Amino acid sequence: MTLSLWSRIDIETSERRQHALDYQAEFLSKRITRQFLEQVNALKRLAAYWDHNGGFNKETWRKNAEELHKDFPNFKAIEWTDKNYVIQWIEPMAGNEQALGFNVAFNESRRRALDSARAQGDINSTPVITLQQGGQGVVVYVPISKGENFQGFIVGVFLVEQLLGSLISPREEEHFHVRVYEGDKLIFSNSATDVSPDITAAADWKPLQFSWRLSVQPKSGWLHNYSSPLPAFVMSAGTILSALLAWVCYLAMSLGRQRRSLLSANEALQSEVASRQEVEQTLSHVITHDALTGLPNRSFFQEDLAQAILRAQRANKYLAVMLVDLDQFKKINDTLTHSAGDQLVVALTKRFNTLLENEISIARAGGDEFMMLLENPESVDEVIAIANRIMACMKQPFTLNDEEVFITCSIGIAVYPEGGVSAEDLIRNADAALYRAKAAGRNGYHFYTTGMHAEALKRLELDRWLREAIERNELSLAFQPKVNLKTRDYTGAEVLLRWYRPEQGFISPAEFIPLAEETGLIKELGMWVVRRACQQLSEWRGTPLSHIRLAINLSAIQLEDKELVHKIDNLLREFDVPPRQLEFELTEEVFIQNIESNMAHLNELIKMGFRLSIDDFGVGYSSLAYLKHFPISCIKIDRSFVSQLETNADDRVIINAVIAMAHNLNLSVVAEGVETEAQAAYLQKQGCDEAQGYLFAKPLPPDQLYKLATSLRNGTSLQQG
Repeated sequence: MTLSLWSRIDIETSERRQHALDYQAEFLSKRITRQFLEQVNALKRLAAYWDHNGGFNKETWRKNAEELHKDFPNFKAIEWTDKNYVIQWIEPMAGNEQALGFNVAFNESRRRALDSARAQGDINSTPVITLQQGGQGVVVYVPISKGENFQGFIVGVFLVEQLLGSLISPREEEHFHVRVYEGDKLIFSNSATDVSPDITAAADWKPLQFSWRLSVQPKSGWLHNYSSPLPAFVMSAGTILSALLAWVCYLAMSLGRQRRSLLSANEALQSEVASRQEVEQTLSHVITHDALTGLPNRSFFQEDLAQAILRAQRANKYLAVMLVDLDQFKKINDTLTHSAGDQLVVALTKRFNTLLENEISIARAGGDEFMMLLENPESVDEVIAIANRIMACMKQPFTLNDEEVFITCSIGIAVYPEGGVSAEDLIRNADAALYRAKAAGRNGYHFYTTGMHAEALKRLELDRWLREAIERNELSLAFQPKVNLKTRDYTGAEVLLRWYRPEQGFISPAEFIPLAEETGLIKELGMWVVRRACQQLSEWRGTPLSHIRLAINLSAIQLEDKELVHKIDNLLREFDVPPRQLEFELTEEVFIQNIESNMAHLNELIKMGFRLSIDDFGVGYSSLAYLKHFPISCIKIDRSFVSQLETNADDRVIINAVIAMAHNLNLSVVAEGVETEAQAAYLQKQGCDEAQGYLFAKPLPPDQLYKLATSLRNGTSLQQG
């Protein structure tokens, strides 16, 4: 009887202990899986952001990858591989230099796996491997789009020791010896001091393609909480018959205490589980909602849209996806600070919620873009009515930093099923329609049509070609001479960028320059132009072109580069070119965006000895304030006024006024697009200083400009203006 009672209590205690340890192992496995997948989801969001923006330049990549690494320091490296699986960009670079340029499809099985991920758009991962930059780790590959639209992988690199060590909490480190196996291979083990080898729990962990197994053994501190003195007491009681009753009473009391202790421990464990579930719910909300507005974010919207599509399929109904983007939002950020931009987004969210309550699902995609889902519209007219209501609600001003601000929006709309049959297609096509709405002048809406998809693909292809153009040596410079209208001497030349792609022929600057400005690639192209112009001036030294002044266009986007002046100065030193031989023609955006910063850059250029002029004066946002506040030396009259001056009296009045005003301010004047002798004669009569156009010379490659200068050596010469 004593042995039976002892055995029963011992088995019950062991079972409770094993059950608690099994629960702990399972809980640890699920929590590690969840935390690991949070980091994988961060990679997915970066890939989606890349795809949404049609690609990154290197600086945008660095900023986004750097922010991601700050949020999730467990990454050994965050990388981008191109379509050929070669690592092109890495963040951080320190400690990862060996991986740059490495082809991640390092054997046939990896290539097949990556080819499959590329085709299907699925995430892929390696087992534990020896990393190129050293150490044992796993690598996760997140494709940017798929199939023909594939743009490479966003890659997350994890050191196994660092990853698993960081995912185990201090409490778990104190109470448990945790080992992780990949197959039979031990890949991780924490401190193994004071471990009981008699009890073990295990749990499988398979978040992606790899499969790991966790083994958990308790340390003495945890084991003590689940130990019981009852079996020893029962054995002692069996040998002391004379004190049987006393021992039975004692055992009963001890059993009650032990049961209460176990119940208390179980309640504490349940409390911890509840607490962790609450944290999980909070974390889930943070992951799926925008922190500023509380609206669902892009990933949540995509999941919600996918479910809505299934409902629409079953019910044979329509649904509409609307992308709403604020017009000139960047101008508000630049002039009233980013906090004012945040205030505007929050205020607009309140208006949308009030206006569209219970009618439409709203999410914030990021920045100034909102995503909306309208289910079961009766007709296109209902979609149009809502678009008009959205635009109408913005007519009332917003108060930001005690100032009244008026803002408009553009809306892109894609309707299921004509506008796409998947969440990805509908969002992408609505974005294409949004681009068309903005191109049409903003403050309007546009529905997606099938032709837009081809147009969007063409823009993506053009962007890819343009990024390859420098490496393939497809770019060149052309030079259009400027002429002194009184003497007809050649005084200088404007530098123009030309692009010849063997497969397509010459591609117009009107196609690729706006795209380069939109994607930020204009910074790299602009510095290429300055470098090539300086190199050309160096090559012309000692020839009739020795002292020619070259005019180079400079956009507001290029002025965003804080190192711009320093880079230009380095090029002057490298090619030994004096600043007086370069002139920068400024576009109108310079005078309406980042004004203080732009002014600082321009003053630095003036101090170095460069000359600045305003390009296309008289169109767009042209203002006399430019001339008062900016260090300008010259005004260029836009060709649209020159082309009609012989027949249009208004154009003649504008030209006369610009020339008179410029001379009163001690500025010189250049007329663009002069094609007839009558135009040149009129401009000369009104006092215009210089002109350029086909009447004098079309844009010429360097060798033809050299021939022109040589042929005029004994007559008209190309001289410094």
